[in-house]
Amino acid sequence: MVMGMLSQAPLVAVAVAVLYVLFSRDMAKLEIRLDRLDERIDRVEERLGRLETAFQIYNSTLLKVLSRKSVLAETEVEALASLLLFYVPPARSKYFTEEVRQRLIEILKAVKEGKYTATDVKELKQISELIEKEGREARRRDLLEYNLKLQMLIAILEGRLAAKGEWPQDWPW
Repeated sequence: MVMGMLSQAPLVAVAVAVLYVLFSRDMAKLEIRLDRLDERIDRVEERLGRLETAFQIYNSTLLKVLSRKSVLAETEVEALASLLLFYVPPARSKYFTEEVRQRLIEILKAVKEGKYTATDVKELKQISELIEKEGREARRRDLLEYNLKLQMLIAILEGRLAAKGEWPQDWPW
């Protein structure tokens, strides 16, 4: 019986070797397919990012043009500033600090009262960038959603200031 088993050993070794080679080839093909899938996912993510940027640019441009043409009046500006003031998110970490939050509140109060300047709007843009960075890194949806509304206000304010001739020519619009 032992001799019978020993005589089968070479056949078993050959079968294991063949299975190993076939399995290795299939795994290599699978890795190639997974690499291609990763490339496709990366391309889709890139395209979605560009689409998101395009929507934001369109929205911002539309609001700037409408506010510059005085379609959006100070009452809309005050209403949006009041909404943003009411819903200022809590500050929790490194970019959107309590100091930045308090400055945001000060500027929003000035906007609500109609006492804002181009410098205030420029500072709002910087705060918006901090909020977005914080929202993305900390995965805080509340900050990202708030920031979209803040960007709307910024676009409207830029248009209003440009209509009044108070937006500096050397600043991007």
